[in-house]
Amino acid sequence: MDLSDEQFDELLDEAWNQIPQDFKAQIDNTVVVIESEPTGEQLRRMKIRGLLLGLFQGVPKTAWGRDASGVIPNKITIFRKTILLVSKDMKDLKITIHVVLMHEIAHYFGYNDDDMFIMDKKMRARLLKDYDSDKNF
Repeated sequence: MDLSDEQFDELLDEAWNQIPQDFKAQIDNTVVVIESEPTGEQLRRMKIRGLLLGLFQGVPKTAWGRDASGVIPNKITIFRKTILLVSKDMKDLKITIHVVLMHEIAHYFGYNDDDMFIMDKKMRARLLKDYDSDKNF
């Protein structure tokens, strides 16, 4: 798939807007950015041999002390080229962006990849059902 940077940004904004407000209100000191693809250093540090679609860098909220002020912001990176590479069509792309964003947000809340394996599958299935029942997804 090929998409302009602006179109990809819009899809990420759509995914962000679908997250319930009360959930988003709990996210502090965190930025979401789009990068083309992970660096070699990011892949080495994460010990990734396959494709990396997103990355949470920072301190999970569950590990914060009493005073989180002055802490460097957390960063969620969404990797555009990698996500486009694994997406077979627009519906799959929208779902993948949403799942990756939620996966990285879950890291912010302290979940690890093992915790999220089944959660990611359930989320993908729910989003597919939502997409199929509502073409405005």
